[in-house]
Amino acid sequence: MTILKELVPEIYHYAKQAYEGNLAPGEAQKKIVGNGRMNSNSAVTYIRNFKHFLKGERFRRTNNTAVTDYFLQHIYHDYGRQGLENALRALWLHIEYYESTHSSRSVTHRSIHTKYHYILKNGMDAYEQSQIAQKFTKQPPSKQDLVKRLKALEKDHTETITVNNTTYKRHNYAIALIKQLRGYTCQLCGTQIKKKGGGYYIEAAHIIPKYQQGSETLDNILILCPNHHKEFDYGDREILEHSEEKVVFVMNGKEHKVILNNF
Repeated sequence: MTILKELVPEIYHYAKQAYEGNLAPGEAQKKIVGNGRMNSNSAVTYIRNFKHFLKGERFRRTNNTAVTDYFLQHIYHDYGRQGLENALRALWLHIEYYESTHSSRSVTHRSIHTKYHYILKNGMDAYEQSQIAQKFTKQPPSKQDLVKRLKALEKDHTETITVNNTTYKRHNYAIALIKQLRGYTCQLCGTQIKKKGGGYYIEAAHIIPKYQQGSETLDNILILCPNHHKEFDYGDREILEHSEEKVVFVMNGKEHKVILNNF
């Protein structure tokens, strides 16, 4: 089912309206079809599949991959974790059905399922940061280049940034740059966590929290292993000194000094 890219948000909107009872399914179908811009049967499929996603039920007629990706992204936004869990269950049941009745595997839908399973487990921000990290793996920038990009970001207060035709949340891009600059290594214990699929797992902690207007800058982000991140967030902590060059703090009775500009 080939459809116009700009039509995908409308498909979601009217399918959602029908699911929530704000629009009769027949009327939602007419809205999607418009003046012959889509096959009527395809419109019915999208409306029905949206309901199956939200109920976690198997569906047989496959979605356009762009629609499937958009549905999952916005179901997570509109219906939360439970909505995405149900949608992933429905998609997996569809994949199993599809592969039992077709000679070829549903590769694209498997990749979409993998993507949103990761998002469900780790969050959308972590997924976006991992995608940026993969680009660094293919063509690692120098430390000088990373610092230059971060300094430029400090002057950019837009919510998103576009790099090589891909748009990211600004804070995710900044954190991904800092993780790369710090070598994915905990700044307190030197731990590196290697991932099975390649690359490293590490977390970012705000010295001044986001709710206190703390930003994603070199002097406000610590790169920490999961244990030290949780201790930093939830332990008995007192900041003794904080500047562009360093941060000194006591955490659960132990003093730490971290140099922030050692690049």
